[in-house]
Amino acid sequence: MTSKSRQTVNTWISDIRARQKAGRNVVITRLSRLGWAQEWIAQVVGTSQGRVAQIINNTNFGEINNLLSQGRDMSYIADHYQMDLALAWTLRLEGKPDQEKFKEKDYRGKANDKTPSISSYPRECYEEFFERFFLLAHQKVKETIRIAFLNADWRDFQSTPALKENEGKAITIFDYHRILSKTGWKVTHRIECPLSSERMSGNEVQKMQEKRILGTVGRSIIIAKR
Repeated sequence: MTSKSRQTVNTWISDIRARQKAGRNVVITRLSRLGWAQEWIAQVVGTSQGRVAQIINNTNFGEINNLLSQGRDMSYIADHYQMDLALAWTLRLEGKPDQEKFKEKDYRGKANDKTPSISSYPRECYEEFFERFFLLAHQKVKETIRIAFLNADWRDFQSTPALKENEGKAITIFDYHRILSKTGWKVTHRIECPLSSERMSGNEVQKMQEKRILGTVGRSIIIAKR
């Protein structure tokens, strides 16, 4: 028991209630942006589909600008809304072209952050990650959703002649196609996206020619549907 009035106690816990509500709304917003169907989101957060639709349509993170005007930084804002920093930046910069986004010093630094990525995983773990991801996406997204996956072949060609490459270490478009098909997706298009040959210097090209190294200057977009 406490000797404080109900009004005083409500004042004390109002921030806790606000954070709980914001946390739930953030989860709903994030899953919606990932293409989850509202009925699946409702099951995850424990509410009705109608309430999920209401939150998605009415969620307003305009207070972000108010907090910034008060001198709060993006880390504080992310913590305030109980979201990760990447989502906070996504909401703040929504609708702005890339040129405008990269004028933000903190966002630019975040984009260049040297955080370890899945590309450092062993091949078995790398494939397992994508198999789980594609399977989860197939189970959760709306029937009309299509997935566009941009990738580049990874081969063991660094300082290795083409005839001596270990294909067992390679991850190519054929592997991504296989994993997508295995997890229920139907590949509908493959679009080649060549990169500029200028990304390699003349000296690099000459060394590759001398060692019979087969490089790559292209990427592919795989489009698949449920």
